[in-house]
Amino acid sequence: MCDFRVIEDDWAADPARCICKPAVFKAYNGMLASGASEKSAMSAAYRVYLHHHPADKGLAGKVTVERWLSAQSMH
Repeated sequence: MCDFRVIEDDWAADPARCICKPAVFKAYNGMLASGASEKSAMSAAYRVYLHHHPADKGLAGKVTVERWLSAQSMH
């Protein structure tokens, strides 16, 4: 399991350590492509993240997902 509480050490960039980041993006983008609202897409992405990291409930997990998705939209 990845520890994303340390923002400087974002292990999601290392697929050998964690595979949830691509799954989070797939859920979010898939929901948007199907016509879901931004809020629903974000909720689905967060649920996928929690599937991989059940101990990271609450604000820390939501911030991680929002940070990833915000970075994706900047590219």
